[in-house]
Amino acid sequence: MGKLDKIFNLIDNFKKAISDSGIDAMMTDILSRPEVRDYIVSLNHLQLKQGTDSEGTELSRYRPYSQSYARYKGSNTVDLYVTGKFYDTFRLNVINDGFEIVADTKIYGKDFKDIYGKNIIGLSVESLEDLRNYLKPIIFSYIKQKITNDL
Repeated sequence: MGKLDKIFNLIDNFKKAISDSGIDAMMTDILSRPEVRDYIVSLNHLQLKQGTDSEGTELSRYRPYSQSYARYKGSNTVDLYVTGKFYDTFRLNVINDGFEIVADTKIYGKDFKDIYGKNIIGLSVESLEDLRNYLKPIIFSYIKQKITNDL
């Protein structure tokens, strides 16, 4: 294969990598990786540990801890972390246009979504920016591998 053929193959591979179907396949592959799934879920956990939902609203605004429970926890920050079981239920589902985070919000007999709102599950603008920065090198590496695959 001559140099010109290699260049044309590179261009063809690049076109495939950036086509709609190529991007969908890439994102499905990347989002299916355990370390990426874990990172995304950890971003949601971090928000909760900081006492905020995906809209940046403080969870204590909905229902603050009682003073006795706050003393027991050593903090007034509502983080929905009782035994860790709730956090352990978080999962990432890869869907057609991205992903969704799901969790068993009824784990303690009452639905946390009813008390603290549906936005306890999901990523804030800041977390999405962290995710973008995390994914950039992974995406670049993926595309580089795809376009140089036949060279």
